[in-house]
Amino acid sequence: MEKYRHFDNDLPLYYNNTNYSLSLNSNEQKLLEDLILFERQAEKIFFNENFNKELLDMIDDIIDNKLEKLEPWTIYKLLNNLYKNNITKEEISPEIKIINGISCDLSKERLGITLLSYIIDKGFAKFYNKNYMTGFENSWSSNMLNFYLNGYEELNYYYMLDHIESFIGLISNDELISNNIKYDIINKLIFIYRDIGIDLQYKYISEKTGEILSKRYDGFSEICFAGIIPITRDMISINIFCNEAEEMLKVNDNIIDPSILMIGKHYLNNILSYVSDEGFKNILEMYNEIEGKTSLTNHYLAFEYIHDCITNRKKSIGKEKINELKIEVMR
Repeated sequence: MEKYRHFDNDLPLYYNNTNYSLSLNSNEQKLLEDLILFERQAEKIFFNENFNKELLDMIDDIIDNKLEKLEPWTIYKLLNNLYKNNITKEEISPEIKIINGISCDLSKERLGITLLSYIIDKGFAKFYNKNYMTGFENSWSSNMLNFYLNGYEELNYYYMLDHIESFIGLISNDELISNNIKYDIINKLIFIYRDIGIDLQYKYISEKTGEILSKRYDGFSEICFAGIIPITRDMISINIFCNEAEEMLKVNDNIIDPSILMIGKHYLNNILSYVSDEGFKNILEMYNEIEGKTSLTNHYLAFEYIHDCITNRKKSIGKEKINELKIEVMR
């Protein structure tokens, strides 16, 4: 991903035409099919007992070489066609699927995140049109792709990486979590988030490692604004917190292995550790609505885990970073 660059090129002339289409031409369709096949092969290699890193790197190089030649608008079309079957329903984020044992197409999500990394710093928000909904937008609106600082969409992507990387560090240190579940989740997350995999290779994964490495958002914000801008992180944290809380509240109290709830607790704690006091209050307001509509019968353990996270975060109110900048949302 090319860092710290912004492109102010106008959209293609046909973008504002009411008859424009996100359909792919034959070459683009063939390219998308090829990219999916490459990712399927990468998945087989990554999860093979005889892991071959050189072969995986070769496949990733092929994918990168193809993507580097594409225009941003073409990548946007590829993303929408990759997720075209998601138009009728809102999808939870891939990491929430992974940590809750929900079926997740790892190859598809890896390709989606890779495509995103190639377009996020090229005025990606310009391609959004509020007059219609696409499968990609419907899937990622519940993840970490909502733009609150026009021209600085990278903040979304950097927070996504920071959050996942620090979360991996948290669960890797928890000896009470089943190793089978823990390593399955960590490996799947490292696979779909290529930038994290590169970041963590040859490093001992721990809470401290995650804490040290997950500073992309703060660093980018400091460079652009001479301080930390919390608005993007605050706003995109609402959906991921509430979606994970909802999944936790589906877990019955009589589960044999509580690892899934412990992992969920780490996930929620990690989100709350990043948001500002104002962001926390907004999350709490939305969560209270969910809790009010949920029957807690046979779900008290999940309820306690969630409230432990909330109680711990309340204790830190008023202790925000002194270099956080309060600015109005720029749209």
